[in-house]
Amino acid sequence: MIKNLIDYLENSSKRFKDKIAIEDKNTKLSFKKLVEKSKVIGCLILKSLDVEKQNQAIVVFLPKSCDLIISFLATLYSGNFYIPLDINSPKKRISKILYNAKPKILLSKKKYKKKIKEKGYKSKKN
Repeated sequence: MIKNLIDYLENSSKRFKDKIAIEDKNTKLSFKKLVEKSKVIGCLILKSLDVEKQNQAIVVFLPKSCDLIISFLATLYSGNFYIPLDINSPKKRISKILYNAKPKILLSKKKYKKKIKEKGYKSKKN
């Protein structure tokens, strides 16, 4: 019985492993690859957090892309919840969300590092 998105994804991955699950202008991922990439990042999230502490806010600062979906799924695999931040949102809105959420982790790409710092995120790590 499918109870949640991860169950659905796992089931689809077994049934349609080579079918394209998601794609953007640069990337096409099969269900199998989507699950693999999501689990790898999910494990990295768990290593970055105290494993016994789940249900933590993980902010995702990425444009609409395969990487965004992978980050969402990775967060779910890690037992946490994601807060998507639009990279084009005004600084005041992003700062307010970051202040209220107090995320332990922010998932993004190096090319957005400067932009997220400008929006008010201060990282303990790079």
